[in-house]
Amino acid sequence: RVLRRALQGLADADPEAALTELMTLGEEAFGTARWEECVSYFSVAVEAAAIIGDATAVTLAARRLGLSHLHLGDVPATLRWYQRCADLAHARNDVESVINAHIGRGHALCVVGRWHDAELQYRSALELTEEESRLHAQVCTNLSMTAREQQRLDEARGWLDAAVQVWGDLVSSDRSVWYNNAGLLHLAREEYDDASAMFERALALSPSHFDTAMIL
Repeated sequence: RVLRRALQGLADADPEAALTELMTLGEEAFGTARWEECVSYFSVAVEAAAIIGDATAVTLAARRLGLSHLHLGDVPATLRWYQRCADLAHARNDVESVINAHIGRGHALCVVGRWHDAELQYRSALELTEEESRLHAQVCTNLSMTAREQQRLDEARGWLDAAVQVWGDLVSSDRSVWYNNAGLLHLAREEYDDASAMFERALALSPSHFDTAMIL
């Protein structure tokens, strides 16, 4: 609260200078997963950007706030900020931010088990992605998860197969998520040996302790 008051005073005094500093500090915190600091910086950055009419900065800050709140487990705040990001991005024809807002809302809805609603968000994102792209593959993997959780196992396999089409474009973290979802699908089919093999591959590629915990 003390930090927020200090930052707000800076924004009120010189919003343009404050915005530059806040976005820089926010990105540094974002890059090192300091989520509470991200919320402090970007919350004030949104207000500073709105004062000077910088729609690009407002959109990015809203997107960062959505993901930060997701990591902090605050689903309502995640949904709220990603919706604001989507609304602003639609107005600016910022397709990438719209896609990421749909994906972020989908992730938040998965946290509370609203699989059908999450699927709708992922499908909205998929419609805007380019086929044979990394982002398209990521959304296909997400749709495999929502299909699996709704017991549509053959469909879930199909989404994983679709993601494999651009395997060469996927980074280690993408592949870890793919293997984890493949493992969970095998587990749902009671194919335990195959599930174990997929989880081992997912763990080998897991980029962080958080991701490892999600697999375990």
